[in-house]
Amino acid sequence: AVYERFTRNSTRVMEEWGRRPAWQSATPRAIIEGWTKGAVNFGRVHRPLVALMTVDPAAHDAYHAITTLAGRILKDLLQSKITAAGDDVEWIARAAMAVLERLDLEHDDPNDRVNKLICSYLGVE
Repeated sequence: AVYERFTRNSTRVMEEWGRRPAWQSATPRAIIEGWTKGAVNFGRVHRPLVALMTVDPAAHDAYHAITTLAGRILKDLLQSKITAAGDDVEWIARAAMAVLERLDLEHDDPNDRVNKLICSYLGVE
């Protein structure tokens, strides 16, 4: 029940974030920076539960749904902005989330590192 409630609430928050009107006129870099900031904050707040989800077979599908949604939202926001916004964006977003899971979110500077990772792979200046 905890995993289901967490997944449902996380999905709602992520989808609301992705529907913000400001994204329509935002640059690709601003979208990536906003997405990264959200992913880092999500990781900081929910790291203990997310860490459990990665090792609990009962939560595998829920964990996969959350990480897939995060990548899809980034892809959807970038799709009309850059030509490389295909399946690569979803893969890059999932890779970025995997990097975030391994960083010390309290002491590293994950925003800058993940922004550089995503922008360099997508060719965003």
